[in-house]
Order: sequence, then C-alpha cells, then structure tokens
Amino acid sequence: MKPMSVKLNSDNPIEALKSSAGPLAGSGLDWLERHRARGRERFGDVGLPTPRHEDWKYTDVRPITRHEYRLAGFGDAAPAPAVPTVEGLDAIRLVVLDGRVRPDLSALGDLPAGVRIGSLADAIERDPEAVRPWLGAALPAEGHGFSALNDAFVNDGVYLHVDDGVAVERPVEVVFMVGAADQAPLVQPRNLLVIGEQAHVNIIERYVCTGDAGPYLNNVITELFAGARSRVEFTRVQEEGERAGHVGGLFVRQRADSQCGLNTISLDGMVIRNDLRAFLDEPGAECRLRGLALGGGRQHIDNHTVVEHVVERCTSREFYKSVLDGRARSVFHGRIIVHVDAQKTDSEQQNENLLLSRDAEVDTKPQLEIYADDVKCSHGATVGQLDEDAVYYLRTRGMDEASARALLTVAFADAAIEGVSNDALRAHIDRRIRQKLDRDQ
Repeated sequence: MKPMSVKLNSDNPIEALKSSAGPLAGSGLDWLERHRARGRERFGDVGLPTPRHEDWKYTDVRPITRHEYRLAGFGDAAPAPAVPTVEGLDAIRLVVLDGRVRPDLSALGDLPAGVRIGSLADAIERDPEAVRPWLGAALPAEGHGFSALNDAFVNDGVYLHVDDGVAVERPVEVVFMVGAADQAPLVQPRNLLVIGEQAHVNIIERYVCTGDAGPYLNNVITELFAGARSRVEFTRVQEEGERAGHVGGLFVRQRADSQCGLNTISLDGMVIRNDLRAFLDEPGAECRLRGLALGGGRQHIDNHTVVEHVVERCTSREFYKSVLDGRARSVFHGRIIVHVDAQKTDSEQQNENLLLSRDAEVDTKPQLEIYADDVKCSHGATVGQLDEDAVYYLRTRGMDEASARALLTVAFADAAIEGVSNDALRAHIDRRIRQKLDRDQ
C-alpha cells in the first residue's frame, strides 16, 4: 500500500505525513523521539518559508509546495534502475534511492580500515549511542520549516565515520537518485558525516534523476564534523529533473586546524535552495567555499551561506558564480559573522554573475557582521554581461561570434569549479556545463 499524498501548504501536513509513514528507525528511543518532536514543534511554529521572511525574500517556494507529495522511503523498495556514473571516477560508491540506502546498487568494495559507511537507519538500530552525540549537533537553533520537516522524520540517509588518522585514498561518492514515480515523492535523506582527527577524505554528493520523473522534492540535511587537523573536500553536484525541487542544507562544524573545501555545483532542477553554514569553532580552522549556479529556462537557484568565525585565528574564503540564460534567476546571500572573541580573523567573500539574456535576473547580497576589532575581511559582488572587447579580440583571431562567446562563458564558469580536485569529476562537470550552455542557447 502506497503512502497517501499530502500538500505541504495544507493546514496540518506533519500529522498527515506522520499517519502515512511507516515505522521510523529507532522508534522507541527517547532521545530520538524527542528530536523528532522538536522538529514537529518547530514546523508548527514557523511553517514553510515565504518571501516575507528576510532569508527567503527572493525565493518563492510555492512552485514546489503546491504539489501533493507522498513521503518516500517506506513500503516496498523501488525497482533497481541503472546508476548514472561519472566516467573515469574510481570511488567508494553508496547509492540512495528515494531516500533509502540501497546496498544492492552500491559499490563499496574493500573499505579501508577505520572507515564505516552505510545506512543511517542501520546505524541507529545497531549502535544508537554512536549516532546520538552527532545527530542535530551542527544545526543552528533557528532553522526554517524545511529543516524542521526533515528533523520530524529522521529515518535514513548516509552514515560515514572515518577514524582518527585515516587517509581515505579513493573518493567517497554518494549518489542520490529519484526514480520515475506515479506520485510526487517527498525525499528526505538525513546524512551524518563524522571525520576524525588528522583524517583525510574527499566526499562527493551527486543528486540525479532516473527515468521520466514528474515533480518531486529533495529535502536534504547533511551534517559534517571535521576533527582537529583533518582535511575534508566536499562537493555537491545537482543534476536533477526538470520539475524537481531541492532544498538542501549542509551544516559544518570544524575543530582546530582543520581544512574544509566545500563545493556546490547547481546544474539542473526547477527550484533549488542551498543552505550552507560553517562554524569555525576552534583556532586555526580554515574553510573554502566555491559555488556555481548554471541556470536556464525558468530555473531558480538560491545559494544562502553563513560562515561563523567563532574563535580567533580562523580563515575563510568564499567564491560563488552564476551564469544565467533565458528567464533564469539566481540568488546569493552570503554572511560572514565574526564573533567578539574571533580576533585575527582572515575572511574574503566574492560573488560574480554573468547574464546571457535580458530576462535573466540576479539578486546578490554579500554581508559582513564584525564584532571583533583585529580582523582582515572583505567582500564584493559583480553583475554583468560578456566583455565585448574580449569577444572582439577572439573574433580577430579567427573565431566566429558564437564560438567566441561560448569560450568566454565556459571559462567564466570553469573558474568556479577549481576547488574540485578529482580530475574525473571536474571533467564531468565541465562536460555538463558545455552541454547545458549549448542546449540553452
């Protein structure tokens, strides 16, 4: 029996979804039930965001909340589709289909000693005390309605634990798939990534759509904990269905002298909202954020970032770009918060936007909040079209105008993916950029 479908903008969607959900992982665990109850209570208090909320001023969620959704991840497992792979990528691969981890579709191989990866639901059932200290610990108290909705139904997703001192040589790739569906699925993965002290790992999240899927909503929370002196690269690539909604939260806690490179690449999807919040909790922590929003048609892509310098001697670098054609719209709202004790902070933030049509639109709001006096901080934003002098220069070297504009556009976009260290993944993203630009023109 399939779960009933529910409109998220109805009067009481939580109760309707609750009545249609199957048993959740860890049912009966007091601490987990309290966590879910707080999510339900928070949703009741704040509801779904609207443009009246300052952080959602430029993003209208009605195109994704007007559908009737069924809560995915319950009932019989979906048929196994082919898993889209990245050419040449040699990775530890875990597949999540419709919010449920699928070992039968995964390719974990021989895991290195000290690495545990699999289903969060299994981890909760098998060793709940290993999960308990981390679940929800990276989330800010003032979360919005979508994050509260995820909290209310914590069930399955990715659990990754890397022990102290372990260097994971191969990337860890997680492929989130939504299959073709006769009813719009609400997919709510909850991912918990715990990286030990002096550990090294490269994590890739890919969101893809299989078949001819109708409307669906990915409502995702990923919590990442970087131990002292760890090295973490995290890349999220969104290649979703044309009618897909994606509300994703990445919440990062960094300890002393840790280094995190956080890349967000948004290529396909109808409405995309990416929340990224990094807390630099101990001295010497460093994070580098890079993002690319590649929009065409009527796509809407919103990147909302917050970097909190909590203590002294931390560093952050933030570099986001968007390339927009058709009637696409991108939003960038980046906040750097320097707390009163965060002396010797070194922070830079830059947002650059390229408009390829008259109807494309950008809303950008870089923001600094500084409560310490011995800091080095800067921010800025640009919005414009291709440099006609550069186009003319290439044409004088024998290029036709279309080729010249395409070359300059690709070069502009490719600068945003320099933080992706894996050659195969970077080549895949570059191909997808070129394909989409060719398609949208």
